[in-house]
Formats: sequence, C-alpha cells, structure tokens
Amino acid sequence: MNKTPYEVLGVSPSASRDDIRRQYLARVREFPPETHPDEFEAVRHAYETLSSPPPVASQTAEPEMLLPFMDALDGEVGDLMAAGDWKQVLSKVKAESEPYRSLVQSLAYFHQNRWDSHIRARDRALKHLEKLPPESLTLALAQWQQLYLVEANPPRPEDALALYDRYRSNPSLWKLLWLEYGDILGALGRREEIFPLVEPILPHEEDSYSTEGTELLLTWLAYLEGQGKRDLAKRYQSRGVRYWRRANPQQITEFKEHAEDLLQVALDHQNLEVARALAELVSLVDREDQEAKTRLWNLNEHVALDREVARLQEDPRIYPPVAIDAAYLFEEAMGWGDDGMDLLASTLRSIKEREWYAESIGRLKKSYPTVYRVFRDDWDASLAELTVGMNREQRRRLTR
Repeated sequence: MNKTPYEVLGVSPSASRDDIRRQYLARVREFPPETHPDEFEAVRHAYETLSSPPPVASQTAEPEMLLPFMDALDGEVGDLMAAGDWKQVLSKVKAESEPYRSLVQSLAYFHQNRWDSHIRARDRALKHLEKLPPESLTLALAQWQQLYLVEANPPRPEDALALYDRYRSNPSLWKLLWLEYGDILGALGRREEIFPLVEPILPHEEDSYSTEGTELLLTWLAYLEGQGKRDLAKRYQSRGVRYWRRANPQQITEFKEHAEDLLQVALDHQNLEVARALAELVSLVDREDQEAKTRLWNLNEHVALDREVARLQEDPRIYPPVAIDAAYLFEEAMGWGDDGMDLLASTLRSIKEREWYAESIGRLKKSYPTVYRVFRDDWDASLAELTVGMNREQRRRLTR
C-alpha cells in the first residue's frame, strides 16, 4: 500500500512548516542518498509535496467556497457534521426546508458511502437551486466537485464531469463554472480540452469594454500561466492589451484594480509566475505607470530566485539541509514562512555533516549565484559557525 507524504515523513497533517523541515532532515539522516537512493527519493518527494503551494486553479475561489454548503455548518447540525455523526445529522434535518435539507442529506449520504441515496438527494437539491440566483447553484456545484475529486476514495472525476456537463450549454452559468470544470478535466488527464471551451466566452479586442469581460480575461490569463501554458497566455495577453487600451481612464483604473486583486491572490498562494504575468500585463496596458514597472522588475527578480531554489532542490551535489534552508530563506523573504527560525546549519553536530553543509555553500557560489548573493549574510554566518576552529586553508578547501 502506498504511503501518504505525511506517513513517509512521519508527521501529522497538522504539522507546522518547521516540523516538516526538521522531520525531513531526520529522514535524510536515516536514508542518505548515497546509500539509500530509493528511500531518499521517496522522502524528498514527500517533502516537496507538503511544501508545494496550492494549485493555481483554486486561486480565485473565496475561502468560504470550500466550506460544506456554508450555512449548513451553523448551529447544532454543523457540530454534528464536524463530529461525523451523520446518522444524527440526517435525523436533525428532516424538518428543514429545501434546498438546505437535501444539500445536507447529500453530504451525509456521501460520507456514509450511500451513493445512490447521495445522488437522489443531490438531484433534489439541484431542482431547488436552479430556481435561485446562479451563485447558489455554483456554490453547491463547487462543493460537490470537492467531494468527488478530493474526499472520495477513490476519486470520482467522471461523476463530477457529468454533473457539470448539465450546465455547460448555459453561457451565463458556464462563465462561472469553467474554472472548476478545468480542474475536473485535469483530474482526468484531459486538461487540454478546456482551452477551446473557454474561447467563446472571452472578449475580443473589438468588443466594448465590460467588467465581466475584464474579470473573465484576467482570470483566464492567470489560469493559463498557472498551468504553464506560457505561449498560449502570451496570445491572450496580446488580445487583452488591445482590448484594454481602447478603454477610457476610469475603465483602465477598474482593470488595474481587478488585476491587482488577482495578483495579490497569486502571491498569497505562492504563484509567482502568475503574479509576474499580471504585473507585466498592467505595465503593457499603462506604460506610464512607474509603480507597475517597479513591481514587475521586483517580481522578475523573485521568479529568477524561485527558479534557482527549485533547481538546487534537485541537485544531488547540494547537501539536503542546505536546499531546505535555501527554500526557507526564500519563503521568509517573500513573507510566506515563519519568522525568526534558525537555519538547519545550527542543528548539525557531526564533523561530516558540517563539512557537507559548508561544501554545498561553496557550490552555491558557483552554480546558484542569485541564491548565494541574496542570502549571503545568512550563508556567511552559517559558514562562520560551522568552521569554528578551522584554519584558513581548511575553510578554503571546504568552500572552494
């Protein structure tokens, strides 16, 4: 049976970033790459998985969108749901009105593995939700999508796709659903299919400016960047520049506010490539915006640093604690990590470990100059600590 990343590292799902880093180091000591390459690779993969930022596909969702049917969490029923007492949940909601009753029932039946009952309750809820404003329907659909893709074991992406396909022909709903639909296709290994499906709802350069068109095009550009579709994103970026340059000053301001909101969400989710692309777009649309140019320059620097940190994680010549510390220093500089945490260099005790760490810092100077330059004070402080008692020739040999 395959172990989860938490099991591989021996940490709980609630473990802090600090706990994960330190347990990774312990596992590396137990399974060094020189003598246990397979075990080390599993440990490294588990650490990378638990340290990875959230997928960009969810970057535009509000946090409350992920709560089970929002109001269903309030009061006694919510407490029973949190406790997993689904029998009592079903008893409590019998007298409730629709669609609340069927929504909660669908959730309870799902967690009881009563699939047919779940489908019946879900479809009853849909009949009522279809009569309400579209936001209510899309909220419930997003929750069922999470159930099918994340909580089901094994996942049920085909069922999620069939559910969303019911509403794909409705243009107004499709504008609200395509992002989650792309995630479903991704779970099926068919993500490429989303690209032609979104094109019909996107504005063209000759179209009149609209707030809805701006939001759609910006979200689409962010999505493409997040999926690594840089060439395709560039094409839509060019369309967007022509579209927004025809807008009046007030509309340009609105566009920039929307772009800024998405950019900040991308940064919060540690998606630097997306943030950089949005900053580039703003600077192209408004060439007089000096603040946008400065932000783009900074983000380009951050992206270059991020790429170097990612590359050194894969470099077998770099002692793993150094790679972990490089990632930590970067995250701390970006405001993503814990403040004031000591580098792992301070935990090393054996002479061999300290030599490996010092030698890897020497390799940073040559192969990862940006990582070394930006955090030079930290690396130099670690070297000074690790080489206490060594003469100049010994220090030179370790860091050459």
